[in-house]
Amino acid sequence: MSEKYSGLEAALRSARLSTIAAITAGERTGTQVIACEEILPAWTKAGPDGDGTHKVGEPCTHAGQSWRCCQEHSTKNNPDIEPGKSPAHWAPYHTTDPAKAKPFIQPTMAEDSYQKGEVCLWTDGKVYRSIRDGANDRSPADYPAGWKVVDVENGGAA
Repeated sequence: MSEKYSGLEAALRSARLSTIAAITAGERTGTQVIACEEILPAWTKAGPDGDGTHKVGEPCTHAGQSWRCCQEHSTKNNPDIEPGKSPAHWAPYHTTDPAKAKPFIQPTMAEDSYQKGEVCLWTDGKVYRSIRDGANDRSPADYPAGWKVVDVENGGAA
């Protein structure tokens, strides 16, 4: 039995590593990443290699959100850099799936702006879909014309 289990365990580990490699290479959308975010490593100051280095494309979870590194850096020299606190280094993934909507994070650049079709959970508890062509860097409160409330129970229909 342990041989079968170790074979299954090895297969699952291989699938996880392959998926993370594809995410790191930019081969997955935010929707795909958030759909499998439970396999992402939790962010640590030490980074994946234990030396404090975080490389471009590196995915992780931190404080209930999935993130990607958008600028290589080391936390050895910059201990305050972490997802959610350093937008130049970390950008959140966004999803088009209303059932997986994450709380709105104020974009600071085009890289972390919401694209048409992506959703967020706003402070009123409702899920909003960006309907603006191109990058939407404003909240549902600041730019209501750029967002539409979606019906989560109806698969995201407006």
